[in-house]
Amino acid sequence: MSRSMATTSAPRSAAARLWRPSPHPMSSTLVPCPNRKSCQVNQPLGGEMAGGGGGGMDTRGMPSRRVPVEDLPAQPVDLLVIGGGLTGSGIAREAAARGLSTILVDRSDLAGGRMAPSNRLVYGSLQHWDQGTLHLRLAPNRERLVFQAMAPHLVRPTPFIFPIQQHGKASRWHLVSALLYRQWAGLFRNVRRHRLLGKRGLLALEPLLRDRGLVGGAWYQDALYDGTRLAVASARSAASHGAVVASYTEVESLDLADGKIRGAAVRDGVSGKTGRVRAGAVINATGPWIDSIRRFESDSGDPLLALRRSAYLAVPRARVGHRHAMAIESPLDGRLIHLIPWATRSVIGPSVTEVEDADAPGATDEDIVYLLRSVNASFPNARLTRDDIHFTWSYIDAHIGAPNDPSRRRGGKHWVEIGPHGLITVVGGSAAHHRVMAKEAVDAVIKALRASGSRSGRESGSSAPDPLPGGEAHDISPLRQPGLDLGLAPETVEHLLETFGTEAAAVYNLCRDRRDLMAPLHPSHPAVLAEVVHCVRREFVTTVDDVLTRRLHLRWETDDGGRAAVEAAAGVMAVEMGWDRETRQAAARAYRATLPDG
Repeated sequence: MSRSMATTSAPRSAAARLWRPSPHPMSSTLVPCPNRKSCQVNQPLGGEMAGGGGGGMDTRGMPSRRVPVEDLPAQPVDLLVIGGGLTGSGIAREAAARGLSTILVDRSDLAGGRMAPSNRLVYGSLQHWDQGTLHLRLAPNRERLVFQAMAPHLVRPTPFIFPIQQHGKASRWHLVSALLYRQWAGLFRNVRRHRLLGKRGLLALEPLLRDRGLVGGAWYQDALYDGTRLAVASARSAASHGAVVASYTEVESLDLADGKIRGAAVRDGVSGKTGRVRAGAVINATGPWIDSIRRFESDSGDPLLALRRSAYLAVPRARVGHRHAMAIESPLDGRLIHLIPWATRSVIGPSVTEVEDADAPGATDEDIVYLLRSVNASFPNARLTRDDIHFTWSYIDAHIGAPNDPSRRRGGKHWVEIGPHGLITVVGGSAAHHRVMAKEAVDAVIKALRASGSRSGRESGSSAPDPLPGGEAHDISPLRQPGLDLGLAPETVEHLLETFGTEAAAVYNLCRDRRDLMAPLHPSHPAVLAEVVHCVRREFVTTVDDVLTRRLHLRWETDDGGRAAVEAAAGVMAVEMGWDRETRQAAARAYRATLPDG
């Protein structure tokens, strides 16, 4: 799947004039955008940062570029959020929308702690095979509908097939119960209904499944999402409400004043410069690394999380032969494995292993063997070997132990912990819970600020689920023909619509102004050079890896890991970011060094 303050005025630059939508009708030289704000850019970053005057600066429509440490606000802000993943970006968005001056920092890129493909898998699905039952988590499925409305280009309903084996952990009765409960709950009024399948019906849909022991199964609707682009879109939305976004900014310690956490010492990962952020409250939303941040507050606390590595691999889809996204029980141990169609490939996983280190290495030999054997057992004609693997990857998932502490406000699979000196830590949860977690965390912040005498923000409630950048129109089909009229290839137009949603119009405008930006970024991928410009100006990118891995996904969608696009991407970034030749070459080398064989 490959598809996202207070008001001041200032003179517009040439770049701003380029991005301003045309005042003329549809025949204008600029491509009209379904939503004016999503195609606008104001002035470059500069001047006063967020945090002053209770509302911060206006970044509505600005180019979204990281703020270096030396430009972070000197005055105190209401909230510092540590962690720029989907949860942290969602918290920053919630806080800024509710009137809190907010700074968001991450030690690497936004969503850099989780590699892109791992975030493409299903959420809100049927779960908990190890408990001998299937049940539906209601909150994730309700949130799925909200996500689809906020970013329809990044969260897409997807039909799944789930086969039942005669001796599997999941019985037909369990599946019937779960699906009937799903229907009774009325959670999917806007998607197609599920249906139960007999053995013959299932094999008609997936004829290459092993038929021995097959009882039947189900066709049900779930969703796939692009987690990295959702995190970026949430951060951009936060910035539009006044938040300051400082990626590649690492927290080195927390500052204590009068017994309370009141900020942090930070280091710029690009320049190496150091600085301090003063804040009324600090939220720790660093996922698997939350215990590392908690140790800055106190060395005496027990770890909150157990860690596990989820490993995946990608193989040619034709080698497996499945026609749909699938959720299967591994014949080896009964654990759930997904097979996700992704262009010409199948994404397979996870293989889950308990680990102790949040920076544990990637997929191991044991993971690879387990996944290959599991798929081969379900699809006997596949006969997958290591030679079929296009790439592997993994991420570290944090899950909650069972600590008993009244300061932790439990919320199902997540809670908000208030530390001994006021550090607010968001524990557990998943992408599907991130808006709920954001509301609870910001509620805790506002309560703490009011207790300390600050009157900032709304005490309760949550921000409206307004569309994220690129999601302003659910039907973006009117943008298809303008792209074709520009001379872009049909596959490029589809790629732009799926990646940027309504903001494809802004990419079209770049192409119209500079025809050279219509050139392919990679010989075997539909991306064009204009997308790199768009990412630099709007999506907080700093490195070539940010662009090719987490924004445009060429690392995962090309056979060479995006190697053939490195020089072109670095060249465009050099012009946009003012790099000299040495910096451009170093940026290209740095990306190539992350690829197999350098």
